[in-house]
Amino acid sequence: MFISNFFNNKLLIASSVVLGAVIIYKLFKSNKISTPRKARKPSPEGMDEMMTGERDCLVPKVTDAFTLGELIGCGSYSNVYKAVEKDTKLVIAIKSYKMRKKTSSEISRAAVEMAFVKFLQHPNIIRYILCDIKCRYMYLGIEYSCFGSLQKVMPKDHTAPEKVVQILMKQLLSALIYLHGLSIMHGDVKPENIIVTRIEPNPLIKLSDFGLAEIFYNAEERGKKIGSFLYMAPELHLGFPYDLTADLYSAGVVMYELLYGRRPFPSKASRDEYIQLLRKRVPIQYPPLVTAQLTTNCLNLVKSLLQYDKQNRPTAENLTKHPFIELETQNFVIDNHYVMGCECLIKSVELVDDKKYGQAYVEATEALLHLKIYAKSILPDQGLFFHLMQNIRSYSQYLSQIEIRIMIERDYEPINMPMLSERLRCMLSSTPSLLTGYDMCLVGEMYIRQDKKEEGVRKLKDGLDVLFLNIRQEPLGDRRTRLLQRMKTWVNLLESLDTKAVETGPETK
Repeated sequence: MFISNFFNNKLLIASSVVLGAVIIYKLFKSNKISTPRKARKPSPEGMDEMMTGERDCLVPKVTDAFTLGELIGCGSYSNVYKAVEKDTKLVIAIKSYKMRKKTSSEISRAAVEMAFVKFLQHPNIIRYILCDIKCRYMYLGIEYSCFGSLQKVMPKDHTAPEKVVQILMKQLLSALIYLHGLSIMHGDVKPENIIVTRIEPNPLIKLSDFGLAEIFYNAEERGKKIGSFLYMAPELHLGFPYDLTADLYSAGVVMYELLYGRRPFPSKASRDEYIQLLRKRVPIQYPPLVTAQLTTNCLNLVKSLLQYDKQNRPTAENLTKHPFIELETQNFVIDNHYVMGCECLIKSVELVDDKKYGQAYVEATEALLHLKIYAKSILPDQGLFFHLMQNIRSYSQYLSQIEIRIMIERDYEPINMPMLSERLRCMLSSTPSLLTGYDMCLVGEMYIRQDKKEEGVRKLKDGLDVLFLNIRQEPLGDRRTRLLQRMKTWVNLLESLDTKAVETGPETK
């Protein structure tokens, strides 16, 4: 009996030990018990108590530029805070981007939005104030509005007066026409991305959130679906080729929602049901009670924007003449994107020298956007276009090197600067005759590289003739020295091709 009890007690004790070990292991796994850890070193950007936000969406509470305030908005890719700019005491909005994996694509996406907002100048596009990118956080400072987005201002399930809709659509379409004139697609037009900055006496709205914006090289593109599901154009849902008019369809959904208090298709429909409606091309319903109160011009505009076939939607030129909005002709388009791209690149190099890698990355990204817009305008001239494409590839490699600095927060290896010979073209912009000759030589050089030697030699010789004719009036200085060096390179190229002797004219000193 004693022995039996002894073994039973031993088994009970052993069972208790095993059970206790299992419980402790589960507590460790669930993080309810933790082992002491070594004190963590402060991050390069400061102590954790100086940061706020979620772990993957941090932003400094205080910087040299601003003091952070309350959280005013949350999104899939970012949070938005109220802040005060230190120098001007101006209330601004700080958009803090989420860095879930700290990947190159996350940094690139944020930088593209920062660069777009930085150079776009239009009264109905949100105004840029500041930005920065670091290893642990990325933020963009823009103008603040106490009213918030159009979604917050719009009464739910209520219709807006036609006069108000007319004012709002005139401003929204003016912004889109400006973007499309630069071959830029916004890609995410919806009430949440339209900021209301004034309500009385007349409402003022500004388009924001350029995280999905892109520049179109071709008339159409196929592939990725971009935008918010209930505002995307049918061709995006169905995987068909799309173009800039996809933005206009989204604007049509916004207009419909303002007029009728709901979206064109049921919001409660599942994703599959919604796509089936689009595949069957189910006609959009225009409730008769509201429609009867609308003018013909108003109804015509919303129906033209909500066309299934993008070919049937109005062009930017047609929109400016539409009687419902009657936009005045305003030239907001920046003409000299090449020069602006070069200037941004020079700023980027200077910021790299100062080890301000985040700001340098944004400047280089903006340079790339300017060059892409410029490339669209010179597409028919294949020689100059290929020369520009070569530069764009060079700038992309430069961006990759800056990314490494941002990710590791220290110098790793020297950065190979992009083709700073482009600075010369920027310097020549004030003298049209020299710039014309320079561009002719660039085109000729690119034709030669494409093995179109006859055309390339002709262009190169014509360009050199223009340069030699005009450089005599060029005063001594850095610009003249750089240009002479470049001209010498082109003369050597012609001689290497066994062409006829180039008439160089009197020797210049």
